[in-house]
Amino acid sequence: MRLGCDRAQGYGIARPMPATDVPAWVAAYRPDPSWRLWAETRWDLADMPLLIAQRDHMHWVNRVVKAVDGEALLLTEAELTDHHQCRYGRWYDDQGKARYGHLREYAELDAIHVRVHQVGPEIIRCRDAGDLDAARAKCRDLLALRDQIVQKLTALQHTVARTLRT
Repeated sequence: MRLGCDRAQGYGIARPMPATDVPAWVAAYRPDPSWRLWAETRWDLADMPLLIAQRDHMHWVNRVVKAVDGEALLLTEAELTDHHQCRYGRWYDDQGKARYGHLREYAELDAIHVRVHQVGPEIIRCRDAGDLDAARAKCRDLLALRDQIVQKLTALQHTVARTLRT
Protein backbone atom coordinates (compact mmCIF):
# COMPACT_ATOMS: atom_id res chain seq x y z
CA MET A 1 0.00 0.00 0.00
CA ARG A 2 2.94 2.31 0.63
CA LEU A 3 3.77 1.89 -3.06
CA GLY A 4 0.28 2.99 -4.08
CA CYS A 5 -1.17 -0.47 -4.75
CA ASP A 6 -4.73 -0.89 -3.52
CA ARG A 7 -5.30 -4.30 -5.13
CA ALA A 8 -3.21 -7.41 -4.68
CA GLN A 9 -3.19 -11.12 -5.08
CA GLY A 10 -0.84 -13.86 -4.10
CA TYR A 11 0.60 -15.57 -1.07
CA GLY A 12 0.52 -12.35 0.97
CA ILE A 13 -3.25 -12.62 0.94
CA ALA A 14 -3.90 -16.39 0.80
CA ARG A 15 -2.52 -19.62 -0.58
CA PRO A 16 -4.21 -21.19 -3.61
CA MET A 17 -7.43 -22.97 -2.69
CA PRO A 18 -10.26 -24.85 -4.35
CA ALA A 19 -13.06 -22.63 -5.64
CA THR A 20 -15.47 -24.22 -3.19
CA ASP A 21 -13.38 -22.88 -0.26
CA VAL A 22 -13.38 -19.26 -1.47
CA PRO A 23 -16.78 -18.16 -0.02
CA ALA A 24 -15.85 -19.32 3.50
CA TRP A 25 -12.40 -17.76 3.18
CA VAL A 26 -13.92 -14.43 2.08
CA ALA A 27 -16.33 -14.46 5.01
CA ALA A 28 -13.53 -15.08 7.51
CA TYR A 29 -10.84 -12.91 5.90
CA ARG A 30 -9.50 -9.97 7.89
CA PRO A 31 -6.81 -7.78 6.32
CA ASP A 32 -3.62 -7.12 8.21
CA PRO A 33 -4.43 -4.17 10.53
CA SER A 34 -1.19 -2.42 9.58
CA TRP A 35 -2.51 -2.01 6.03
CA ARG A 36 -5.02 0.57 7.28
CA LEU A 37 -2.14 2.81 8.33
CA TRP A 38 -1.19 3.25 4.69
CA ALA A 39 -4.55 2.95 2.94
CA GLU A 40 -5.21 6.69 2.63
CA THR A 41 -1.64 7.83 2.11
CA ARG A 42 -0.84 9.07 -1.37
CA TRP A 43 2.92 9.24 -1.69
CA ASP A 44 4.71 11.98 -3.54
CA LEU A 45 6.78 10.41 -6.30
CA ALA A 46 9.87 12.02 -4.74
CA ASP A 47 9.31 9.88 -1.62
CA MET A 48 9.27 6.54 -3.45
CA PRO A 49 13.04 6.01 -2.98
CA LEU A 50 12.37 5.99 0.79
CA LEU A 51 10.13 2.98 0.29
CA ILE A 52 12.60 1.26 -2.00
CA ALA A 53 15.46 1.86 0.47
CA GLN A 54 13.82 -0.53 2.93
CA ARG A 55 13.63 -3.23 0.28
CA ASP A 56 17.26 -2.62 -0.70
CA HIS A 57 18.43 -2.98 2.89
CA MET A 58 16.49 -6.22 3.43
CA HIS A 59 17.86 -7.59 0.15
CA TRP A 60 21.47 -6.88 1.27
CA VAL A 61 20.89 -8.67 4.58
CA ASN A 62 19.28 -11.65 2.83
CA ARG A 63 22.29 -11.99 0.53
CA VAL A 64 24.67 -12.15 3.48
CA VAL A 65 22.51 -14.64 5.40
CA LYS A 66 22.02 -16.90 2.37
CA ALA A 67 25.75 -16.81 1.66
CA VAL A 68 26.28 -18.71 4.92
CA ASP A 69 24.23 -21.55 3.48
CA GLY A 70 26.26 -21.72 0.30
CA GLU A 71 24.55 -19.28 -2.04
CA ALA A 72 26.68 -16.78 -3.92
CA LEU A 73 27.12 -13.53 -2.00
CA LEU A 74 26.66 -11.34 -5.11
CA LEU A 75 28.00 -8.24 -3.31
CA THR A 76 31.25 -6.51 -4.11
CA GLU A 77 33.79 -6.11 -1.33
CA ALA A 78 32.89 -2.41 -1.15
CA GLU A 79 29.14 -3.14 -0.96
CA LEU A 80 29.80 -5.62 1.86
CA THR A 81 32.19 -3.56 3.96
CA ASP A 82 31.50 0.11 3.24
CA HIS A 83 28.17 1.44 4.48
CA HIS A 84 28.35 4.20 1.87
CA GLN A 85 28.61 1.76 -1.06
CA CYS A 86 25.56 -0.50 -0.73
CA ARG A 87 22.37 0.63 -2.49
CA TYR A 88 20.76 1.61 0.82
CA GLY A 89 23.89 3.57 1.84
CA ARG A 90 23.98 5.45 -1.45
CA TRP A 91 20.31 6.39 -0.97
CA TYR A 92 20.98 7.40 2.66
CA ASP A 93 23.94 9.62 1.77
CA ASP A 94 22.30 11.24 -1.25
CA GLN A 95 18.51 11.39 -1.71
CA GLY A 96 17.76 10.43 1.88
CA LYS A 97 19.97 13.12 3.37
CA ALA A 98 18.73 15.79 0.97
CA ARG A 99 15.07 15.03 1.62
CA TYR A 100 14.97 13.81 5.24
CA GLY A 101 18.29 14.87 6.79
CA HIS A 102 16.49 17.33 9.06
CA LEU A 103 14.33 14.59 10.64
CA ARG A 104 15.28 12.79 13.86
CA GLU A 105 14.06 9.46 12.46
CA TYR A 106 16.51 9.77 9.58
CA ALA A 107 19.48 10.50 11.84
CA GLU A 108 18.69 7.47 14.03
CA LEU A 109 19.37 5.14 11.10
CA ASP A 110 23.06 5.91 10.66
CA ALA A 111 24.66 4.14 13.64
CA ILE A 112 22.61 1.00 13.05
CA HIS A 113 23.58 0.93 9.38
CA VAL A 114 27.27 1.32 10.25
CA ARG A 115 26.94 -1.67 12.60
CA VAL A 116 25.25 -3.72 9.84
CA HIS A 117 28.38 -3.24 7.73
CA GLN A 118 30.56 -4.39 10.61
CA VAL A 119 28.56 -7.55 11.31
CA GLY A 120 28.09 -8.53 7.65
CA PRO A 121 31.82 -8.89 6.92
CA GLU A 122 32.30 -10.73 10.25
CA ILE A 123 29.73 -13.28 9.06
CA ILE A 124 31.50 -13.77 5.75
CA ARG A 125 34.91 -14.09 7.48
CA CYS A 126 33.49 -16.81 9.75
CA ARG A 127 31.94 -18.56 6.76
CA ASP A 128 35.18 -18.41 4.80
CA ALA A 129 37.08 -19.81 7.80
CA GLY A 130 34.65 -22.74 7.91
CA ASP A 131 33.10 -21.69 11.24
CA LEU A 132 29.46 -21.91 10.18
CA ASP A 133 28.18 -22.03 13.76
CA ALA A 134 29.78 -18.66 14.50
CA ALA A 135 28.56 -17.29 11.18
CA ARG A 136 24.98 -18.37 11.94
CA ALA A 137 25.19 -16.89 15.44
CA LYS A 138 26.28 -13.57 13.93
CA CYS A 139 23.42 -13.85 11.43
CA ARG A 140 21.03 -13.55 14.37
CA ASP A 141 22.74 -10.26 15.27
CA LEU A 142 22.47 -9.09 11.66
CA LEU A 143 18.77 -9.97 11.52
CA ALA A 144 18.17 -8.01 14.73
CA LEU A 145 19.93 -5.01 13.18
CA ARG A 146 17.82 -5.45 10.03
CA ASP A 147 14.70 -5.32 12.16
CA GLN A 148 15.92 -2.15 13.87
CA ILE A 149 16.51 -0.45 10.53
CA VAL A 150 13.10 -1.54 9.25
CA GLN A 151 11.50 -0.19 12.43
CA LYS A 152 13.32 3.15 12.06
CA LEU A 153 12.50 3.37 8.35
CA THR A 154 8.85 2.69 9.15
CA ALA A 155 8.92 5.51 11.72
CA LEU A 156 10.46 7.79 9.09
CA GLN A 157 7.79 6.73 6.59
CA HIS A 158 5.09 7.54 9.15
CA THR A 159 6.57 10.98 9.72
CA VAL A 160 6.69 11.63 5.98
CA ALA A 161 3.14 10.30 5.53
CA ARG A 162 1.86 12.65 8.25
CA THR A 163 3.32 15.62 6.43
CA LEU A 164 1.65 14.46 3.19
CA ARG A 165 -1.76 14.35 4.90
CA THR A 166 -1.53 17.90 6.25
